[in-house]
Amino acid sequence: MKKTVAWILVLAALVGLAVWTCPDEQAHREMMKENLSFLAGGVSSLTEGNKTMEKIGAYAGDKVTDLLLDGCFVVKNRWIYSVGKVQVLGYSKRITIGVFGTVVILII
Repeated sequence: MKKTVAWILVLAALVGLAVWTCPDEQAHREMMKENLSFLAGGVSSLTEGNKTMEKIGAYAGDKVTDLLLDGCFVVKNRWIYSVGKVQVLGYSKRITIGVFGTVVILII
């Protein structure tokens, strides 16, 4: 009987911790921005040697990243965990999952 109560308390504590530390939409967006930074680097590397064009390329890459995230990236909070999806023309693909305060990218 005591073991059952202990397991129930441990399970309740884990669920409570998961709910309390569930990442929000901003955490998913920051993780995606961090990992999509190759867009900015790729655009600016096309113009190596010209500092002004590199800055413009980095800025353009950042704006493309923002457009991608604003236009088709959606985060659903499931209380215990959260899921980030890309939705385009009715097609939906899970690409991030967040649990216990951490966001993990599934596909990149």
